[in-house]
Amino acid sequence: MEENFVIKREIKMDGKVRFLFHQFLKPSKGRHAENVYVESVTEDRDKAMVFFHKKEADAMAVYLLTSLDSSEGEKATVVPA
Repeated sequence: MEENFVIKREIKMDGKVRFLFHQFLKPSKGRHAENVYVESVTEDRDKAMVFFHKKEADAMAVYLLTSLDSSEGEKATVVPA
């Protein structure tokens, strides 16, 4: 049986570190912005987006840290689903 993966996010909110899971990306609703996305996260691991290939999950984790407005010290780790 193949292993599935989710992306665990470590995000600092209000001075506290929280562990959340990546759900999806959606386009921003700004009328004058193109190619701008908002990440949806959840505390419920069961609601996280499941990746079927580790390489795909790794690529998304790198994207989340480099392309979105990530704060310094944030982490995105690929973990088994």
